Amino acid sequence: MKTIEMIQNLGFFTVGTVSFFGTAAWVFKSVFTYWINSRSEGLKNDLMKLVESHKAELQKFNNEHQVRFSKLHQDQAITIKEIYKLLVKVELSMNNLFSPLIIEGEPPRIEKAKQAVGDINAFINYYFENRIYFNSIICEIIDGLIEQVKLLWYDYSTYEINFDDLRNNLEAAKESRAVLKECHRKMKEDIPLIKVELENHFRTLLGVS
Repeated sequence: MKTIEMIQNLGFFTVGTVSFFGTAAWVFKSVFTYWINSRSEGLKNDLMKLVESHKAELQKFNNEHQVRFSKLHQDQAITIKEIYKLLVKVELSMNNLFSPLIIEGEPPRIEKAKQAVGDINAFINYYFENRIYFNSIICEIIDGLIEQVKLLWYDYSTYEINFDDLRNNLEAAKESRAVLKECHRKMKEDIPLIKVELENHFRTLLGVS
């Protein structure tokens, strides 16, 4: 074979080979790109499904939390309403007991004392049974209020104030009247201040402005 022919054949082989491999490379690249895109789309779909699944779980958790929170708030509101009502009864009965005024037709002081004791015990028992619904600040206020009420009752009961029995003992009657007056003052001045502070905290819990 002549040299020129060999070079021509070699050139044809080289051009054909390059063309073949170029085509093969393009086909491989196209197939690989399609596979990558398909794979990416599949991963994207899987990821979206996973995200939607987590969103659904989160929404379910939020709904359950909202239900529990609403129930807790409702129970707390009922507890606040009841303990406030009991506190008002304590305030009224003790004011009535310590009042220096004697109104015709009223029950004797011993009956007023029984009513006050009953109201105090009802308030204290309910508070300790439902203490869990109140934060530490409110519990501290109510604990202080209970101590104040107990001290007032202690002062009153220590002197066993009954003016019918003190008519013949002027000195004892005078001392008893002084104790009664001081108890009445504290019920009118000191206890309402604690009550107002408690009311403010209750309104905050209830969302009442």
